[in-house]
Amino acid sequence: MEARMSQFPLATPAAAAEAHLFLALDRRCLRLDEPSGRSAPLLGHSLLSLVNRDVLDFVRAHDAHRVRQALDAVCGGLAARLVRGPHSAAVGPDAFQALASARLCRRVCPDIGGRVRAHLRTAARGCELFDIDVYAGSVAAADCAVPTLGEAYIVCRIAPSDAPSASGSSALEPAAKRHCGALDLLVAATDGGAAYTPVTPPSESPLTTESPPLASPLSGSPQLGPLPPLSTMLRLLGPI
Repeated sequence: MEARMSQFPLATPAAAAEAHLFLALDRRCLRLDEPSGRSAPLLGHSLLSLVNRDVLDFVRAHDAHRVRQALDAVCGGLAARLVRGPHSAAVGPDAFQALASARLCRRVCPDIGGRVRAHLRTAARGCELFDIDVYAGSVAAADCAVPTLGEAYIVCRIAPSDAPSASGSSALEPAAKRHCGALDLLVAATDGGAAYTPVTPPSESPLTTESPPLASPLSGSPQLGPLPPLSTMLRLLGPI
């Protein structure tokens, strides 16, 4: 029994600032457990706004490829390791809510997993930078020696990152501050190590004391002589 139980080591106790997001193998969100020791939730999404949605809907577009790669690596490892069995009804948004959080955090195939840093969308504070541990869990009984692929799911253990974020964007900021994806360009330049030089649109320079003085309206203009008599002007026009 002890040898079989070792397949399901309990995850370490979650810190006060860690949330757990549970996903089906097709990336659909099943459940979000927020940390209990915080005055405000870490992500803040309700079950109604979260369940059955692709987790990439909550990932900033610039980071989506890294999160996708981490999830695909776990799914690929499980597909190569586990037996293909029937899909378990417990890996669904309804039955999943009734399972204890400690059981859901159990890890299967401990050598399959990864870690990724990405900006996630929170319900109230816009995008924030998080460190995400990705590993596999199973709804199979703890004494099951070999769970099947149909019983597996993905666990994302989410904690605020201590790295400086290049985001700075917030859902509460005016739209003008987030125009044309300028922050995405800044993040891309930071991650790629390339320098990004903003292009300043041309603008009219105000006149200063060093500007050349304006010319007098009459300076440099040809001097007009006296006008000819009216009779002469009419004769030049010809008969009307």
